Amino acid sequence: MLPRDELHVVFGTGPVGLAVMRELLGQGKRVRLVNRSGTAAALESVEIVKGKTPRQMMLEKGGQSTWAKKRVFS
Repeated sequence: MLPRDELHVVFGTGPVGLAVMRELLGQGKRVRLVNRSGTAAALESVEIVKGKTPRQMMLEKGGQSTWAKKRVFS
């Protein structure tokens, strides 16, 4: 894979997520933003998808998820 083909996934589209996006774009990287709504103020070249972080999924279930258990105890 060539460095320009790298896809960087940024979770969150708040001030920090958008700053990371701008930095990556400035380096010529491909960027995908993930947030709960699937919408954000970003450049057309940036893909924006609706999704949740593993932490958000875990909190919604009220405790440690199966995913987290596998990651911690594997």
